[in-house]
Amino acid sequence: LEAHLDQGPLPARQTFLPTGELTVHDPQNNVLKKIPILLDTGAEISFIHTDLVEQLNLSTSDPVMLRLHTFGSEQVQEKSCKRVRLEAWDTDGEPISLELFTHNILTKPFATPPIRDEDIKFAQSLNPPIQLQSQKSAVKPMILLGCDQLWSLVRNDQNHITLPSGLHVIPTRLGHLVTGQLCNTCPKHYENELESTEDDKEDSWERFWTLDSAGTEEFSAPDKELHSIEDKQVWENFNSTIQRREDGYYVRLPWKNVTASLPDNKAIAFHRLVSVWNTLQKDQDLLDQYDGIFREQLNLGILEHVEENRSVEGSTTRVHYIPHQAVLTPHKTTTKIRIVYDASAHYKGCPSLNDVLHRGPVILPSLYGVLLRFRIGRITSETS
Repeated sequence: LEAHLDQGPLPARQTFLPTGELTVHDPQNNVLKKIPILLDTGAEISFIHTDLVEQLNLSTSDPVMLRLHTFGSEQVQEKSCKRVRLEAWDTDGEPISLELFTHNILTKPFATPPIRDEDIKFAQSLNPPIQLQSQKSAVKPMILLGCDQLWSLVRNDQNHITLPSGLHVIPTRLGHLVTGQLCNTCPKHYENELESTEDDKEDSWERFWTLDSAGTEEFSAPDKELHSIEDKQVWENFNSTIQRREDGYYVRLPWKNVTASLPDNKAIAFHRLVSVWNTLQKDQDLLDQYDGIFREQLNLGILEHVEENRSVEGSTTRVHYIPHQAVLTPHKTTTKIRIVYDASAHYKGCPSLNDVLHRGPVILPSLYGVLLRFRIGRITSETS
């Protein structure tokens, strides 16, 4: 519903609807592409444009008759639509399965909210900061997500944010969606007075040497000492438990001394597997590649079969199912698909596998310092 006010002294305040993008696989060109999507709380069910259904070569069900009642009209329109299941991915690469009805008209293109500099600075000052991406001047959604499914995309682990411009930011699995109206008030102007003082020479040298060692420090005391002790214990345990066998080296997972038990995550892994299967079965080549990766890792001994009914009661053996999914990289010449294991998956209120494992010593800070110092000198030397 689009409103045009032509009477009265009301100021023009445009309303911006929440739009985002889903990642889908285009089988015709074998590439991943972004599809604009509109979150519509005024719709009971969700729709997909018939052009997109044909473009993605989606399978449809037999036609069903829908009775559509639009706002501002007492007439009920009957429309023959087909049911479609769309498999897509969110911004984190997590699979999304949507039940949609086909329709040849969803909405006309409309403007997207402008992102002001004050909004960007405010978003970056938050803890944690959020990224407000510049959007196109206009967008035409190809998917309209109604109340039957849109709430599954809204994140409840993050807060709703109001920007200085008056716009609202909604955290979703599609990213932070900007919606609402801009304020009519003019931006405020501030004046700052700067006072310059001469720094002590010792402070200047301290900052100089701090810059020279940039990247080599990860924590400040006392956190640095605590993590140093923890990393030392993990390293000592690694050296004392590593074993060399005929087929290679065997190491143990660096478990934390936590009292919380680790769930098996079987239900999560199973539902993720169903989602992966629904996605890959539409492309036999991708499905064969996915299956081939597992078979190759089994032959190389990277993976091994585990008897599901094996009794582990009374032993220290832990059973934990890790969800996996396909990451498509069609632009690469060699690896078109790879398998990613999600060790951060967990039930609500329960730890994940990553939560109960020590991370171990981190070499990234020292690497950061090396890269910085590499750019200072004119001559470099390296060895291995």
